[in-house]
Amino acid sequence: MTRTPRLRRRWFAAGGLMALLGAALIVASIVWQWRHIPYGLGVAALAIGCAVVAVVVIRRAVWKAVAGVAVAALVVTGGVAAVTGISPKDLPRWDRRVFEGVSGLSARTGDLLVSGGTAYDAASGDVVWSVGRGIVDPMLVRSDIVVLGTPDETMALETSTGKELWRSPVAGRGIATNGNILVVSRSVSDSDFEAIALDLATGEVVWQRTGRPVMECDLGPTDLYSVALDQTHVLVDHDGGQTELLSVADGSTTVADVDCSVTARMVGDVLVETSGRTLLGRSPADGTRLWSTPIDESWTVEGAGSEVFSTGPAVGDSIELTAIDVSTGRSRPVEPPAGTIRQMSSTERFRTADLWVPLDLESGTAMWNPGTDALVEIPDAESIDDYSVDAHSGWIALSGRTRDLTGDVTRLCWALSPDGELFGPAPGPGCYVDEGIMDAGHAVYPLT
Repeated sequence: MTRTPRLRRRWFAAGGLMALLGAALIVASIVWQWRHIPYGLGVAALAIGCAVVAVVVIRRAVWKAVAGVAVAALVVTGGVAAVTGISPKDLPRWDRRVFEGVSGLSARTGDLLVSGGTAYDAASGDVVWSVGRGIVDPMLVRSDIVVLGTPDETMALETSTGKELWRSPVAGRGIATNGNILVVSRSVSDSDFEAIALDLATGEVVWQRTGRPVMECDLGPTDLYSVALDQTHVLVDHDGGQTELLSVADGSTTVADVDCSVTARMVGDVLVETSGRTLLGRSPADGTRLWSTPIDESWTVEGAGSEVFSTGPAVGDSIELTAIDVSTGRSRPVEPPAGTIRQMSSTERFRTADLWVPLDLESGTAMWNPGTDALVEIPDAESIDDYSVDAHSGWIALSGRTRDLTGDVTRLCWALSPDGELFGPAPGPGCYVDEGIMDAGHAVYPLT
């Protein structure tokens, strides 16, 4: 290659031409969005061409190989970095071998996450304790007590150690607690239920009523969520007919005529229910009507804070939101700071004070809180295609797409906390959140 000036000039010209062709292919891949293969070929051609030029230019033989390899490596590194700048980072994850994934039956307190009958360290995924039984549902998880349900009984454990505190022959599903009492729904037959209140200190039965206890009606009584915390009242449905509101403390009926045909639930200290296209606020003490306000979609009332949100008719891919003050019933239309509210359905409803909705921006996508007007942009996300909500904790899993400078699409996942902290991205597609963890792709990530 270096024997004669003419030969050196030929190699120099060949290297320069290859580098120019590589650069042209890179530019074309970016301009016309040809994706990764043409772009990769362009980077390879540019790297080889630049390496040849460097070898020809450098006179000393000892440095020729070093210069060629260094220049080629530098070009390849730069080309790869240009398209992988938005790739998932190396996020902390659990050892998948000790965890079966998000089940919807997990709950967290402090640094401990309980899923099934096993308590995990929330940061590492290490097993702290396990009851070693079959099907186990963590009814209630608090800093002082964990209540687990099995097909045959209910047991209470000390949170930090897993030491048994008490057990009860009552078997069912946890519905609500006021801090001292846990209301359990027990199946008596295929169609009959009863509400049983257990003392959390001893496991003894405090009161017992026939009927199916639930925390809300969604076109009829429904069991969708984890145990509702700090509740003064619970709904009890009688064979799909009469629905009562009971005091959690003593099981007494406070409202005997709850309309459970569409939507009814406790929001703070107000019983909220629908009648036709009207949303009603009633006193849980005696059922007195406190306010009424018209709404467009009587079966969609999201949130559980000082305001709830009702959706209006869809206009294309967008929706309209109306905020309703729970204490007064006053309604107001809410407008996003910029962009269009996406019409998207989640697998669960928002039952926390903070509500987040997807927002299309000119530059990408974001999540918007209509209650606080907070806006969280999703970095580099071209779109959010789906999302799921852990109704009990308020964490949200976002499945979306990023597009690099060549037009190639990467499917990623993010998690958004109730207070607007964004976690991720993690490799997708498809992700789910439970309280304190995100299951995305083939890994489990702690949300800490």
